[in-house]
Amino acid sequence: MDIAPISEFTYDNETAWQDFLLFNSLSHDNYNSALALLGVEIPAYPILDIGDTKEAKQDWLQTHYQMHQNLADALNLIDLPDLSDVELHSADEFYNWLQLHAQQHQLIDAALGL
Repeated sequence: MDIAPISEFTYDNETAWQDFLLFNSLSHDNYNSALALLGVEIPAYPILDIGDTKEAKQDWLQTHYQMHQNLADALNLIDLPDLSDVELHSADEFYNWLQLHAQQHQLIDAALGL
């Protein structure tokens, strides 16, 4: 599931953001399933809803980053950027985060042969 195409949308497009969150959540479910088939279990967390408050969004970013860290550890991937270190209300940081995030998904996809 290549997340890159769904990661290209404008900062203020709420519908596209919700589509991204759904696709991202499904991608993580897919990763956990693929790892389970290999006999590797990692924790799964609900990441479909990012919440409305700054605190909820920060919690989501931390949880989501932990999921990426768990995947990187399980797949022996190195140099994982801190995906929790972003100000989502900053358009520049948001776009940079989308790009970094898509790159991480591409690495995971390749490692899992998806």
